Amino acid sequence: MKTKSQHAFINGKPVRGEAHIQPAPNYWIGIFQVNRNLLEGDCSQWVSTIVDYEGPINCKEECTDGKGKAKIIHAAPTGTKDSVSIHIVATERPSLKKEAIKKKIYAGYNANLPRSKVLK
Repeated sequence: MKTKSQHAFINGKPVRGEAHIQPAPNYWIGIFQVNRNLLEGDCSQWVSTIVDYEGPINCKEECTDGKGKAKIIHAAPTGTKDSVSIHIVATERPSLKKEAIKKKIYAGYNANLPRSKVLK
């Protein structure tokens, strides 16, 4: 049964998106739509910034809440006023509410993404 949290936060601020569990060394990844005031300065300067994530972490069939630190690897305006798209990659293992989800992780970058999220 797939359960889904209704919240995601980066540095304590609400964001749109969710993280996806991956095998080491990435542990988890995520793409989020955030407000321009998430961090100081222009979003082009956010790359390599370490952030705190708290919210849903998916593993294909199941979802759990989790926490962890991640590095911003890409940040760009979305075209919508005050909105930025960021891509993050974990810098540490996540702390998961349902630790058993880790047993369902498969090797392969897209292997753990829900089918609708895998790019063709």
